[in-house]
Amino acid sequence: MIPAMGGGALLLLVITLAFLAWLMGSVLFGDFIDDLRGGGEPAPERMHEPVEERVNVSDYATDDYLPQVRLWSCDYSPTYNNDWHDDVLCSNGESQDRPYLRPGDSFVTEPELMAAALQYESQLNSIR
Repeated sequence: MIPAMGGGALLLLVITLAFLAWLMGSVLFGDFIDDLRGGGEPAPERMHEPVEERVNVSDYATDDYLPQVRLWSCDYSPTYNNDWHDDVLCSNGESQDRPYLRPGDSFVTEPELMAAALQYESQLNSIR
């Protein structure tokens, strides 16, 4: 026994040393202890579930296999040339066409022009 220490002081010293030993063991060997208990991070071989591989068809598609259909779309596009008949621009992504719509009317409103543009667009898309 250590001289000049009472029983209570000795007990407190033993408890303190045991606590420090436990704390150091947790800090130094915590991962090892967790692995023994089955907790903590999963082992590398268990970290990732198998993933179903998906194939993106567009990565392999060429014009030979999947021809691209390019539809025409006609939109209001004013020319600011004081002639309302050509204020529509049609495009299919490769080509553009600016039709002269409703040539018999001396004045064309935007709704009339867009109605004619819709008919023109349908005609363009029906020719294949």
